[in-house]
Amino acid sequence: NDTTYSWYCHQSASLKRKMRQYLWKHGYRKHSFVDDVIDYSLDSNADMVIIPMSDWIHAGSQARLNMPGSVGAPNWMWRMKDLRAFAKRIKQIKLDLLRANRINHD
Repeated sequence: NDTTYSWYCHQSASLKRKMRQYLWKHGYRKHSFVDDVIDYSLDSNADMVIIPMSDWIHAGSQARLNMPGSVGAPNWMWRMKDLRAFAKRIKQIKLDLLRANRINHD
């Protein structure tokens, strides 16, 4: 699957506008579409929400996990090269998880 960021970048202007309007209507108004989608997911009634690391760090298509209809490499081959991108986002990730009551406040 492609990353949320890369998927969004490849959509038409009309579809992007409709998606932003939907999120704005429901109170999601961050500067980043990816962050709004993450918040929307975290706020769902689901018992568990799995956010791929590639989405937390706003990675592009180079972090794609698999290519439907193909076998072998590059499927499931993406790895974070280092933790710099994650380190830049860790405070915001924690705030998002706390806000959505997805982790303890301790």
